[in-house]
Amino acid sequence: MKVLNTKQTQHVAGGLFVYPIMWFLEELVIAGLKDLFRGDLEDLGRIENRPVGTRP
Repeated sequence: MKVLNTKQTQHVAGGLFVYPIMWFLEELVIAGLKDLFRGDLEDLGRIENRPVGTRP
């Protein structure tokens, strides 16, 4: 079995750190696209032009 040197260990650790973040962002994009194609997204103008003190 091969023993990893320091540089290779850093690459593996960096990949293990970055992968969950990329997976989470990918899931957000996919969910947003699904909502967009289903028509569940609010019009941006309706959200921005709402009266003060109200929430969508």
